[in-house]
Amino acid sequence: MYRLRRVFQQTLIIRKILQVKPFVIFVSKVIRVTEPATMKYLITITLIFSLMASAKAANLTITVTNIKETKGRIVIGIFNNKESFPKNGREIKQLFIPADADEVTKNITGLPDGEYAIAIYHDKNSDGVCNKNILGIPQEGFGFSNNFKPRLKSPAFADVKFNVKENAHILIKLLYF
Repeated sequence: MYRLRRVFQQTLIIRKILQVKPFVIFVSKVIRVTEPATMKYLITITLIFSLMASAKAANLTITVTNIKETKGRIVIGIFNNKESFPKNGREIKQLFIPADADEVTKNITGLPDGEYAIAIYHDKNSDGVCNKNILGIPQEGFGFSNNFKPRLKSPAFADVKFNVKENAHILIKLLYF
């Protein structure tokens, strides 16, 4: 019983240190970790795979143009699937950039290769929401990847998705109504 508890504690420590939870869980289930030597091999394998995974990470540069007022902040939401897009709080990354010029740029590092969609709004009053009128039309500037211009409803993920491989640059022009 003591040995099992010790193994469990070692697995938890590895998960916290390496932040490679799915791989550690998989390997710890496949390999019976009962001896310190086996634990060393597990750590080595996990480090190798985590380094390989980080090598495939990409850099994304986002440039936002057509900022009409230099107050408040630009809120950027990055999404990676159609189920979460463009729901607030469901993005994989949310970034805040001061709206201190008519054009701002943000670099994002360590983004895994894949398909993404971006939704942006200019939070002029810094209240954390894209303010809308009674009809649901945004009163603050907004934009989407691929500079998609929505008509009567929010765009679908397929309309605004783009691929990120290695390094990518995307330009988004804010729309105002």
